[in-house]
Amino acid sequence: MRLLRPLTLRFLVAFYTNQSIRIQWGSAMSTICSVSNGVMQGRVVSPIHFTVYINEPLSRLSATKLGCYIGNMFCGALGYTNDITLSSLKYMLNICHQFAEAYDV
Repeated sequence: MRLLRPLTLRFLVAFYTNQSIRIQWGSAMSTICSVSNGVMQGRVVSPIHFTVYINEPLSRLSATKLGCYIGNMFCGALGYTNDITLSSLKYMLNICHQFAEAYDV
């Protein structure tokens, strides 16, 4: 079991080092670009890698005890595929701010 962890780590480092992508949109193809971070899309293991990555930030958000709850379940930050609902928070705060300014509250 101890051998598995270093091998797994080495595999992941090798898997994500020196990545390059090419984007296809319809029949147009981009030039090859290097990628330095992120979870590769379209790979079978990508959802697992994203789950491992996103677990810690979601755990930290849940530990604050702030946000939305349904019963005892924390729903303040929902992680799915490669996005988090918090990405909309700034936009929602701007709407509230505009309302507060317009109605002097």
